[in-house]
Amino acid sequence: VIAYDALVHCYNREKAVTYTVYDTDGFARAVVRRRPDGSEVVCGFGKIGTNILGGAMMGPMYCEDRQVADVLLRALVDGNPLTRVSLTMMVVDCNPDAVAMAQDIGLESHMRVPRCYRKAIVPARFEQIFAQHDLNFSAF
Repeated sequence: VIAYDALVHCYNREKAVTYTVYDTDGFARAVVRRRPDGSEVVCGFGKIGTNILGGAMMGPMYCEDRQVADVLLRALVDGNPLTRVSLTMMVVDCNPDAVAMAQDIGLESHMRVPRCYRKAIVPARFEQIFAQHDLNFSAF
């Protein structure tokens, strides 16, 4: 999971990932894909916790493609009683698959937050970011 996160963010975030995975508010899951050579590799991971309204907060959710994102979303949402209250996801609008997935499950856009940079745009594989980690703790 740490290696996959580093692939998405283009740097090692071991402490942030470890804290996220072991945070007691909610739970995390990973998707492992078997490659043609028989090796297995993490191709997505995510966490679901509680939002301030007592519903579910999805994030982060990083996946190498929409198919993995759909599998991971189901694993995190199905049977989770918090999702009956509400489900919140912070989706980056530069990932059309993430936007489409949110729309497909019936989520509505309630807020847009601009990304502002003081210098260069932070390198990241935005096409693999399906739900931001945390709006208050994000480099993008």
